Amino acid sequence: MGKNLKISDNMDAVTLSPSEGTELIVGLYKSGAFHRTPIFKGAPGIGKTSFVKAAYEQLLATYPNAIYIELNPTMPADEIGGIPDLVREEGKTTRTNYAVPSWFPDDPEAVGILCLDDCLQGDKFTQTVLANLLQARNLRGHPLPEGIMIVGTGNRAEDNAGSNKMLTHLADRVTIFNIEADPISWINDFALPQNIDARIISYIQQNQEKLNMFDPKKEKCATSRTWAAVSGRMAYIDSLKGTPNYEKFAQAILVGELGMAEGALFWQYCGIESQIPNIDEILADPENASTDYPIDVQHATAVKLAKMLDADSFESALKYVNRLGADMAGMAVKLAARDKPELQDTDAFANWAVANQELLHDVAN
Repeated sequence: MGKNLKISDNMDAVTLSPSEGTELIVGLYKSGAFHRTPIFKGAPGIGKTSFVKAAYEQLLATYPNAIYIELNPTMPADEIGGIPDLVREEGKTTRTNYAVPSWFPDDPEAVGILCLDDCLQGDKFTQTVLANLLQARNLRGHPLPEGIMIVGTGNRAEDNAGSNKMLTHLADRVTIFNIEADPISWINDFALPQNIDARIISYIQQNQEKLNMFDPKKEKCATSRTWAAVSGRMAYIDSLKGTPNYEKFAQAILVGELGMAEGALFWQYCGIESQIPNIDEILADPENASTDYPIDVQHATAVKLAKMLDADSFESALKYVNRLGADMAGMAVKLAARDKPELQDTDAFANWAVANQELLHDVAN
């Protein structure tokens, strides 16, 4: 069995990362092998809906007219499947037919993705309606356009997140995949492109198990979703420095998103910034400046260097971060290039890229 093959402990399925889920959806669509519905199951907050949307965005490059429909099956079954409508024809007995719901694509040439978000939260009546749509690609007499791919997402029953047991006849009509958060894929494929705060990227790189700590017994946990939410408030937290409520508000936000234990630990990590050595002294003598600092301080230093780099200081900074290790160098270069794309046009970047091609994809080992 291949070394990268991971079998889920929670269900009979091979485990994929969110970025692999995106790749699989795109591959199935482009190959025309998408008429059997994939359903991706995983813990709350790991970005299941986000990677389906990412697949749609990738498909737009090939299919610019593609559409994206997101349907939440927690709606009543008649809102999903449509309601009976009277059909009156002169001289004929009045009949009934189901009206097409507003979400249903009416263009037979339509292409794109229909995402059944949290589809396992639907009750048995909703699942019965969905079963015919998934198997026959037909909604109460109305055929789904051939170019529409159905993708389902759902939480696992053991996560206590409102999911119901999948009806057996529905399970027989879909392909089930298990999704688990992968820290390196999250950094490369989500955090860097989405401008997640550099301190969070550094923290997750050092503590990869903290990306998703979902526990159904706890009210709040650290997940991919809550880390993204924290990132959106870091600028506000920084703006409070020097005010009476700085620490209280910052800790309230972090604990409110991540839970007490993890919120406190991340706040402690953010405080390491005061221990970062003088950046000007590092850039003045990068080959001899001290690297004898705790690992947290080394990471924080690499992040600060990445934020401060320009074309003139890039080469000196590279000399220093290379001494901290390949993973930190890779992180610093990616952060710097994300914030200042012009750095990629420098000779220093080109030389580093040639020597470290594997790090252009992997932020850490």
